[in-house]
Amino acid sequence: MLFSDFFSKPYVVVMWSIDPKDFFQPSAAAITRSVLSQATSGAIVLLHDGGGDRQQTVEAVSAIIPKLKQQGYRFVTVPQLLQMQAAQKQPNGDLKPK
Repeated sequence: MLFSDFFSKPYVVVMWSIDPKDFFQPSAAAITRSVLSQATSGAIVLLHDGGGDRQQTVEAVSAIIPKLKQQGYRFVTVPQLLQMQAAQKQPNGDLKPK
């Protein structure tokens, strides 16, 4: 695919709002603290699964998910998040037709 083709397709560019910089391989505790201190509704967390040993990232995720669930957060896919955001923009709360 050519770069110019990208703009003719129905792609959505998704960025992250929390980057604990786990690619520097900090401790699991540091990654966990970073994510938990920045967590907000609708946040997208960037974590890496390649480029070396990621055991600390795996350990952090094992701590982050239960703690965020305890705080009332739930986990959704990006398409679900986009639908939820669209519904909030509608005056009657209904989703826009596709």
